[in-house]
Amino acid sequence: MKKVIEVMPEKQSKGTAIQKVLDMYGSRAENKKNCLKYFIVCIGDDVTDEDLFEANKSGVNIRVQKESKKLNTCAEYYLTDPDEVILFLEQLLT
Repeated sequence: MKKVIEVMPEKQSKGTAIQKVLDMYGSRAENKKNCLKYFIVCIGDDVTDEDLFEANKSGVNIRVQKESKKLNTCAEYYLTDPDEVILFLEQLLT
């Protein structure tokens, strides 16, 4: 069992962080001419990543967890473990 304590500034979250990135570069929907210059992929494995997935509606969201333990999530895709994440990222880069 892993134990993690996440310390965040008040009124800040992974969702507010991704919103700052989107505000800086514009979402794909708002900036179609630049949509091929960047592509936001969010990958997370716990409940603290849900606000990130929810804020990244114009990108791709991937939840990492065992299929048998699927939870309600805002992510559209699943990978089962860190090894699959590595394979996905390697394929994305080729």
